[in-house]
Amino acid sequence: MKYATCLLVLAFLAGCASTPPVPAPDAGKGNALIEFRLLKRVAETNVADEYAVRREMHTRGATLSDMVIVLEGGSGPATTPTATEIALTENGFSRRQLLLKKGGKLTLTNKRDRELVILGFSREGNEVAAALKPGESRTLEVPHVGDYEVVTEADNGAYAVMHVVDTDQGWMGSSDELALFRNLAPGRYKASAWSSRALAWSSEFDVAAGETASKRAEIKVAK
Repeated sequence: MKYATCLLVLAFLAGCASTPPVPAPDAGKGNALIEFRLLKRVAETNVADEYAVRREMHTRGATLSDMVIVLEGGSGPATTPTATEIALTENGFSRRQLLLKKGGKLTLTNKRDRELVILGFSREGNEVAAALKPGESRTLEVPHVGDYEVVTEADNGAYAVMHVVDTDQGWMGSSDELALFRNLAPGRYKASAWSSRALAWSSEFDVAAGETASKRAEIKVAK
């Protein structure tokens, strides 16, 4: 009896750990399901960019927040945010990454006790900026595509990345979540996933009518 009970418990746990069922796509459409696999975890690392050296912390076994996935090459329901926000607090920026549709609205908030400038700039030479008094917020339109580094002169260690894209299929979440894109037109797609610093993974695959294409985004957490 004890042996049978153990088997039932194990079966129950296995069922709980399995991937939840994916809703079937509408007639003539397909789905894309992407999950994360973290290839490398470090407790602490120095990350250098053009302007500063930042100390980043990643706790082993913990999930990573603010992950980004974008699909290109086909069509489907619009999921890319058309508005997003970020705040500068005493501990740095409130988010590590942002995702925004081209032409969308970015809200910047200063939660520090001094006036400062928050600046976002891309390698293509485009930028958005706001001078903010303590507690002040401002909403700006972002008309150009690019990966924007979000910084402030008040703190060289405060850093975030804003991905501005011209595609309707975008997703943000944590590394323990599944990114599901539903009711896509059949065809060839390219998925790109970003960690907090750089393009970490990309893959091309086909979406067929009536089916769900499953992919695993292998993310390198640190260099």
